[in-house]
Amino acid sequence: MRDRLRLEPLIPEEDHDQLLTVLVPLANLMGQAVQDNKFPAAISEAEFQKQVREWLRQQPAIGSQLEEQAHSTGGRTDLSFRGIRIELKCEAAKKLLPEDSKRYASQPASYAVGTNRRVAVLCVLDCSPKKDGPFPMEDGLFVYPIDTGTSPVYIASVLIHGNLAKPSSLSR
Repeated sequence: MRDRLRLEPLIPEEDHDQLLTVLVPLANLMGQAVQDNKFPAAISEAEFQKQVREWLRQQPAIGSQLEEQAHSTGGRTDLSFRGIRIELKCEAAKKLLPEDSKRYASQPASYAVGTNRRVAVLCVLDCSPKKDGPFPMEDGLFVYPIDTGTSPVYIASVLIHGNLAKPSSLSR
């Protein structure tokens, strides 16, 4: 993901660094979510925001620089780190595949443009009931362009597994 973003000439180096500062702990959260079933049941978007906020503020490189409810393009972003907008979503009804996250991407793209950025983060918790095992965690971490009509905005998407089936129940 880092290498792909570095190839995009419109993204300033400073934005790369700040984006990666946020993505590293979110990727760690992805791992914990699967390894420990950190989100064992469906939760609200507000509760997810609270937990992600607490998680990111515990990171020394982020700490108090994480903003909540910052204003951008007439709306309020969930979280923001040095102008990098972080939009959080929860899906409790339908299991998501990585490509399904794109349906939420216009909102963080709009927030990015509103703060004169070319990147934003979309973090989605899939806490729908599961009847099969999770896909590999790294498949849920990817970047894709959103067409604004003139030049793209890049969304770094983080899809977190929640409400996992117990492995022993998968062999029945």
